[in-house]
Amino acid sequence: MVGIEQVSTILVVAQLGILLSKVLIEYLEEAQEAPSRILRISNEIQTTSERLKEVANLVDVNQRTRLFSEEGLQSALRASTECEQVIQEVRLILRKSGYNKPIPTDCVIDKDEIDISHFTRIKWPFVKPKLAVPRAELQRIKSDLILLFITVMARRAEAVYSSGYSSSEEDSEDENDRAQFHEFKKLRVLKEEEKQLEDKALLLNIQRGEKRKMAEAERERIEVEGVAKFKEALARQKDERESRTRAFKGALEAQLSGLGLSSEQNEHILQHIRLPNDDEINSNTPNLEHDRTATPLEAGLFKAASASKFNLSPKLMWRRIMRNEIPKLPKDTKSPADLASTYDEDESISYEIWVIDSHPYEGI
Repeated sequence: MVGIEQVSTILVVAQLGILLSKVLIEYLEEAQEAPSRILRISNEIQTTSERLKEVANLVDVNQRTRLFSEEGLQSALRASTECEQVIQEVRLILRKSGYNKPIPTDCVIDKDEIDISHFTRIKWPFVKPKLAVPRAELQRIKSDLILLFITVMARRAEAVYSSGYSSSEEDSEDENDRAQFHEFKKLRVLKEEEKQLEDKALLLNIQRGEKRKMAEAERERIEVEGVAKFKEALARQKDERESRTRAFKGALEAQLSGLGLSSEQNEHILQHIRLPNDDEINSNTPNLEHDRTATPLEAGLFKAASASKFNLSPKLMWRRIMRNEIPKLPKDTKSPADLASTYDEDESISYEIWVIDSHPYEGI
């Protein structure tokens, strides 16, 4: 059987836990930078110590009530020993001297023994995992104590009802016991609901983080694919433009060669003619048809090409080109008089028609 010494030991452990919990709560009220997990573990220590104290009170009157079995008494002593070990472990983790100095045997706990540097952003990630194990142990011990208390209270209620006590004092004690029993059942349900809510919140945060990562990865993939497709389209457009430009120049050279002009004149025209843009090129074989936006040189080429259809001489074609104010030709360009020497005298033209503008070529 458990004697007065064992009951006192259980009460001392319960008192130690309650005192440590009060010290931690007082420190949290003063230190705003302390993490919220310290409050949680202090609440675990307080509730476990309170359950242990209530079990100790029942053990104290067990010699009269005989509610505890031998196994139940051993379970109460074992829970008290384990609770004391967990409380001392928490003190070692949070105290300034750490594991270097032994913990005093008295039940005096001061908030000055708590190391404030543990709660800084640098040290807290290393202290946080160390407190997870003591908190889990406290939850297990508290569950064992609650189960033990409920069992004892159920046996007590059964004994009261079976004995048929009729005194008002006994009825009052029975009512108080039932009220305590329902209170602890309600407390246990609230704790379980709180734990479920914490688990759901943690799971929801994890799911949101995964969805955010997936959305970011998909957006990056779409951006990379879009840039690649845009570059491919630009390269393809550039190749098509160069191909159409080469085809246009080839067709233009072929038409100029059919006019019977000299190579210097053809080269001069090709260097100063305006090349059409992509909207103006409608086929792979461009022509020299005249439009509203044609330059003077293009208009002259159009007239010269029209003249070639009516079998006009090269001198008359050159005359039509020059009437459209083309830029000044190089010095070695042949005049109509030189061209006239290569043809019949019947096709001679006057030198007054050879007009070359004195203004510079402004570009097309």
